[in-house]
Amino acid sequence: MATVVYTVFERQVLALLNVLKSDSATTAEANYVLATALTVTEINDPAFPPAFVRDLIVEAAGQVIRFVCLTEGHPRRADYRTTASIAHAGVLPSAIAYGRVSHTGTGQEMYPVDSPNQINDVLADTGSANSAVFYEYSFSGDTMLLSQTPATLEYFTYTRPAATPAALAALFDGTATVTMGPEFVPVVVNYAVGMGCLKTGSYLDQGSAHLALAERLLTQLGVRVEPADFFKSQSI
Repeated sequence: MATVVYTVFERQVLALLNVLKSDSATTAEANYVLATALTVTEINDPAFPPAFVRDLIVEAAGQVIRFVCLTEGHPRRADYRTTASIAHAGVLPSAIAYGRVSHTGTGQEMYPVDSPNQINDVLADTGSANSAVFYEYSFSGDTMLLSQTPATLEYFTYTRPAATPAALAALFDGTATVTMGPEFVPVVVNYAVGMGCLKTGSYLDQGSAHLALAERLLTQLGVRVEPADFFKSQSI
């Protein structure tokens, strides 16, 4: 399972936004490779304070992971895979996407049906269809209905790693990582830069260009993403 250090994103994003203190090439290089967390001493643009930039990066990484999880068959999707045992009418785990469902006892794959009523009909008439055993499931709100119980549910999830400013700062101390293939670094960087440009309201053309580049890079990496989905979470 590949990981990327958060500071890899940070330094590239700051360089593209041109907000690293750089009154000389020596200073610019020293700030870019600084082993400790950057502060306002090294970041000298009030439009892009460190906490804001880091929040953009965490958000961008989460969005990229979401698109990977929504792309069936993508090899990196397995990095975010987990399973849960669900009983009939059990509550579904929170997830970005759901995958294969199998009967826990036999390993038999279970198949979705359109209506929860179909599951209820099977359970109500156990002698139907010559006593055939049906391995079917359906979703009803936040619950899962099963013709055979329990089931093992495959699902894909990601939890945002920082909910407070202090936790956010800790991610960028030089050692914290995110589960992600290194091939996605340019995607996260361009996504974060694009969001930063749009949210400051001063670099709209540049922001749109970076977001469009991130979308193209994702597509080239085999991630299914519609431009409308990619842009719809952005606001000016």
